[in-house]
Amino acid sequence: MNQHEKSNPAVSNALDDIASLARLLAEKGWAQGPGGNISYNLGPITADPLTPTAAPVKLGRSFTALAENLIVITATGRTMRDIAANPSDNVCIIRLTPDPDAYELLSPSSGARPTSELPSHLAIHQLYTQKGLKSTAVVHTHPNELTALTHCPQLQNTESLTSLLSSMHTEVIMDIPHGIAFVPYEMPASQAVADATLSALTQTPVCVWEKHGALAVAPTPHKSFDLIDIANKAATIYLLCKNAGIEPQGLTEAQVRQIKDKGWL
Repeated sequence: MNQHEKSNPAVSNALDDIASLARLLAEKGWAQGPGGNISYNLGPITADPLTPTAAPVKLGRSFTALAENLIVITATGRTMRDIAANPSDNVCIIRLTPDPDAYELLSPSSGARPTSELPSHLAIHQLYTQKGLKSTAVVHTHPNELTALTHCPQLQNTESLTSLLSSMHTEVIMDIPHGIAFVPYEMPASQAVADATLSALTQTPVCVWEKHGALAVAPTPHKSFDLIDIANKAATIYLLCKNAGIEPQGLTEAQVRQIKDKGWL
């Protein structure tokens, strides 16, 4: 445990949360190699000076709503197994500068750098900060069944995908009431996929990237995972039925409306 973790319980707890989730993602088989990334915006923390380990790194754009925010984010090139076993060396602690077009790396000092998806994560954190959330966690992972559905041409749009998944399990309706956004294929780690994801997340906290994976936003890493897990459970039920030669009946439109109108029964 380094000096920042010792002096900041919020940072220590965030690292524990990310390590715990990384272990779960690895066990579920959703994180092959260095696939997937996690970030946790803790907001501005001023109780401890938190000395930077290097000069500020320019971001290429300004994230005004995140000025001086502390963000804990997985390092590039690290597997979820690495992160689970040793978060101190495989998770970065960064702070946006007062003029938020750069960040300071506070930990670790071993040369690790944030995931290449950092600009996307910051844009999402900024969006949700502007919505009034004090803390947000972004989880991107590769759930098998949910990703498999994105290969089905008839499901390659938000309306069809949401309709199918909502009909497979009641909790999709309850916990993801605004649906699961479908993001058409873009090059991973590109500005195009970042822009498309940000647009999708203005409507719902969960999106699926075509032929790639899923991403969710919630107040904590595990709550973000829960949203993806619920959607993937529905995808699994659908595929289990199809694999057994059964055309799944699904919830009727009337049943879906009843759940939406009256809540959990």
